[in-house]
Amino acid sequence: MVNTVKEQEVWKQYPDCPFIEASNLGRVRTKDRTIMRKDGKKLFIKGRVLKQQRGKNGYMYVNFCANGKFINLYVHRIVAICFIP
Repeated sequence: MVNTVKEQEVWKQYPDCPFIEASNLGRVRTKDRTIMRKDGKKLFIKGRVLKQQRGKNGYMYVNFCANGKFINLYVHRIVAICFIP
């Protein structure tokens, strides 16, 4: 008999980037947000779960853009910062 207990997914905000959230199941997502373009127009960006990639060292990481800069962060570090007090 298989005991199937479904765990609830809890999302917490990443303190260094306010539009990034991590879950207790190891997923990372962005929130819906509106940004200002250089020409003064507002641009709506829909949030999504970020695709994880495996680095050469075996650790999973995610890529995203913040303030015009591309950022690579390890998933385990994001989750640890969000959930470990």
